[in-house]
Amino acid sequence: MAAEQIHLFATRIDLEPGIQAIERKARLKYALCGLFDIAPRGALSSLFDIETLGTTTAPNQSLSQSYLVLPTDCDLEVREVPQQAGGTAYAVDQRRNPRSVVFRPGGIFGSGFIIAGNIGTASTDPDSIKLYREFSTTIRRGFKRFGAYYVGPQAFRLYKEGVRLITMHTDESPEYDLKPV
Repeated sequence: MAAEQIHLFATRIDLEPGIQAIERKARLKYALCGLFDIAPRGALSSLFDIETLGTTTAPNQSLSQSYLVLPTDCDLEVREVPQQAGGTAYAVDQRRNPRSVVFRPGGIFGSGFIIAGNIGTASTDPDSIKLYREFSTTIRRGFKRFGAYYVGPQAFRLYKEGVRLITMHTDESPEYDLKPV
């Protein structure tokens, strides 16, 4: 599978214009990605239904919540995953949802950090690639590019006020932070 991905630093305020634009343009739904004890049912009809959008409770970029983004005409497919200790877990990911993309918003963590987010696809399905390009382009509109990262206006302002832009985790040395110049 080919992988396409962008990385971004954003707050809810940074994300709002792009989300409004993409949700006006495309009919989408969203499902929390992960491995669950009970099979998830249904999906969100808007990213604005996520109360914590633009913040994260995880000090680590890879542990921040991510969401599967699907066209509304796609059924959300949940994978059963047998567990070695017995029982079954249920996975929501791209493996059974090839027309999707994954959106990890990242966001503000505590009072001194913004954790990086990303938008990407591991799928080679043409619908996924088209959705990835449209979704990522629309969401990052108004962001500034610094190397491999896009930084939203409020995130940039907070950086100038001393907030760290965390590329991996809050325990990393500040030398690994993004430092927009």
